[in-house]
Amino acid sequence: MEEETQEYLDGKADTPADDETLQDEQADDKTSSKQEKFKELATKRTNDICHRIQQLGKLANRNAYAYDDQQVNLIFSTIEEQLRLAKGKFQEAGETQKSFITL
Repeated sequence: MEEETQEYLDGKADTPADDETLQDEQADDKTSSKQEKFKELATKRTNDICHRIQQLGKLANRNAYAYDDQQVNLIFSTIEEQLRLAKGKFQEAGETQKSFITL
C-alpha cells in the first residue's frame, strides 16, 4: 500500500481523475467523429435529394411530357409522406434522448 502511495506521489501511478479525463476525451473523440460522419453524409444525401428534385421538376415541361393532375398529386403526396416519416425519426430520436437525465 505504501508503495502505491509513493508511486502516486511520484507521479508514476495513474490517478482516478486521469482515467476519467482519458475516458472523457475518448468519448469526446467518438462524439466528434460521429458528428463529422453525420455532417458528411447529411450534406451529400441532402444535395443528392435536391438534385433529384430539380430533375423531377424538369418533367413539368408539357412540350416533352404528358401528365395529368392526379399523377402530379401522387408524386408530391408520396414525397411529402416520405419527408414526414424521415422528419419524425429525428423527432423521435430527440424525444428518446430527452428521457434521460444529466446530473
